[in-house]
This record gives sequence, C-alpha cells and structure tokens, in this order.
Amino acid sequence: FAAAAGGDGARDSDDGSCSFFWVDLAMNDQHVAQTAVRPFSWWTDTFSTMVRNIGRTVLILDSLPLATALTRAWCLFEVHATAAAGAELHIALPDRARGHLGTLLAEGSPRIASALDAVDLGRAECAMASDRAGILAAVRSAPGGLGALNDRVRALLWTAVEEQGWRAAAA
Repeated sequence: FAAAAGGDGARDSDDGSCSFFWVDLAMNDQHVAQTAVRPFSWWTDTFSTMVRNIGRTVLILDSLPLATALTRAWCLFEVHATAAAGAELHIALPDRARGHLGTLLAEGSPRIASALDAVDLGRAECAMASDRAGILAAVRSAPGGLGALNDRVRALLWTAVEEQGWRAAAA
C-alpha cells in the first residue's frame, strides 16, 4: 500500500504538515458492519462525508487496463463520492503497472480506452448483495441516475489515468 500510494497524491503538504491515510477497508469491516443497526444510507452518507472532508482519494489499482477496483461497486461509489465532493482523485499503481501504463499510453493502445469506457456500476460486483442493492438504489435515485454516475466516474478516471501516464512517461 505505502509503496503504491506514497508517490501519488499522498505527500506532505507545503506547510510541512504530514499526510494521513484513511484506509476504508481497515476502517469499515463490511462483515461486522452488516450486523450493525444502521440504515444503508448512514453508510453511504458517512462515506461521502469522509471523502469530502479529506478532499483527496487515492485509488489503488492492481493493474491496467484490467484493474480489479474498476469492477467493484464500493470502489466505483468512492470515485463517484470523490467527483460529487469536488475532491481530487489520484491513481496509484505498483511500479510494474506504472511502466506498463506509460507504454500503453505512448503506443495509443485502445485497451485503456476500452477498459475505462467499460466501467459500469450496474455490472460491478460487491461482496454483499445487500450492499450492491443499496449502492444501486442510492445512485439510481440521484439526479441523472446510473448513467450520470458512470459518465462522471469515467471522466474522473480518464483524467487520473492520463496524469499517471504522464508521470510514468517522465520517469
């Protein structure tokens, strides 16, 4: 985690203060959370509030163009929450994937475009069916529904991937 995130949006600020990480996987145990007596909206509202307050999301992708996170409902919801909050999205990749991304972008490979254009929360998976149903219901009730979310997520991902590609090419 630290190696992937360290150089991508997770740096000390100009005023000398330190960066801190809120690792949602460590903060919200989905298996314990299912027994909590809280409505699903509490989880999505809390999650969105945290993203807005932090102001930056680092999405760690295992590889490109076939990144696991781009097929997971909570990960896509996090990107959506980042866009809705006007927060920054940074992509973090392991070194092997970063070099591969730079090559793919330099070659103009259509595989990146195909992968990002295929991002679709409606087909995304979730460990718990109730979470997936809750996320889809929340998104479908929002202005523009699922289509607007997918468009927003894809646009934000494109920007972040292009920035990561330029960094990889410059390295």
